Amino acid sequence: MTSGSSEKLTLSSWLKALLLSPGILFLFVYLAIYLSTTIYLNLDFKKNLLHNLSIPGNTPYHISIGSINAGFVMDSVILHEIELSPATPTGLHGSGGKPVTIPKLRVTCPGLEKLLFTPGMVNASTRKLCSGILDAAKQHQ
Repeated sequence: MTSGSSEKLTLSSWLKALLLSPGILFLFVYLAIYLSTTIYLNLDFKKNLLHNLSIPGNTPYHISIGSINAGFVMDSVILHEIELSPATPTGLHGSGGKPVTIPKLRVTCPGLEKLLFTPGMVNASTRKLCSGILDAAKQHQ
């Protein structure tokens, strides 16, 4: 009633097999891409977005974004704490209008996982997010 194998199943060999299984490897790679995309969105992409966002009209606006996250399925971008406030020249009292605050905005961006690897994707995503912010600002006014 003994098997032909003389090796025992030890905890270390079981853990090694578990960590090298395809499901766990996929999970680690997916989490690495997700986390690196979120870090990129908050550092470089956020600066690019704030630089390229322009609001049509005569009044210049100061725009601030709290944080940017990728949706967990990597099909959308979630922007937190967006504030659009009219920029006033220094020395003037009062503001030209009431600031618009958007607590959370989800903008659909399919193919977000390619953002780190495709330079053209950055410009397309920036334009899509700019139009999403402007649409949400018009709704909140």
